[in-house]
Amino acid sequence: MGRRRGALTAIRRFLAGDAAGAIVLLAAAIAVLLVASSPLAPTYVATLHHAVGGMSV
Repeated sequence: MGRRRGALTAIRRFLAGDAAGAIVLLAAAIAVLLVASSPLAPTYVATLHHAVGGMSV
């Protein structure tokens, strides 16, 4: 249990830092680039054009 609590504390400390948002955004951008240039590209594009509640995603 102590190990899990230590991991949660580390995650909370990271997310409280100034650079956390930039790192998460960079990771998301890299993931999107990898998916968009993979065989999953048609699914990715279809998801971008999907409408939810009358609004495009």
